[in-house]
Amino acid sequence: EFCHPYWPASDPDAERRGESVARYGGDDPMPAIRVQWQHKSRKDPANLDARGVPVFAPPKYGSERTLVIPPFLAELLERHLES
Repeated sequence: EFCHPYWPASDPDAERRGESVARYGGDDPMPAIRVQWQHKSRKDPANLDARGVPVFAPPKYGSERTLVIPPFLAELLERHLES
């Protein structure tokens, strides 16, 4: 959903999708990935010695971002999806 070659066209947020398509798409598209979520380990407050459970969470401090990736990595992602 947030990874090349489908992103930004696959972004569920229409406003962000429009801005991202204009910036990263176009005649000479830049391959990019969107850092939208991170894995965090959430512990049970009643049992702090127990191992935490992995959950999806937004990045700290609202630091969602878009990273342009190098062409060789974009090609690897495309090949992986084709296989």
